[in-house]
Amino acid sequence: MTLPPAASGCPFGYGSTDDEPATLPQSRAAEPLPSPEDGDHAALTDGAPTDFSADMSYGDYLQLDAILNAQHPRSPDHNEMLFIIQHQTSELWMKLMLHELQGATAAIARDQLPSAFKMLARVSRIMEQ
Repeated sequence: MTLPPAASGCPFGYGSTDDEPATLPQSRAAEPLPSPEDGDHAALTDGAPTDFSADMSYGDYLQLDAILNAQHPRSPDHNEMLFIIQHQTSELWMKLMLHELQGATAAIARDQLPSAFKMLARVSRIMEQ
């Protein structure tokens, strides 16, 4: 399996920087895991790119500029920043929860119950947050 170039968007090699939905790889559950004794770094990473220093930075990938500049307090009250960030964080957790629930539903429809259980466990941990 060949991965798209890292510059296409996701450092995991999937999707793009456009508004197109990301495409995920076919399931490779039947493939044996590489052994650390092999000494082949590419095999250990399943061929996934691991060095993105020439393509994008950590901050670019996470869009940190947008996130860190998304707080706009409307009053001089020092506590307003806490309120904004706490609620933005809660919204992100809820977004992730919906993402995991959609994935679990799709996995159940494909009769991939172990994957669905893992996603539902993530939802449980998100709810704990």
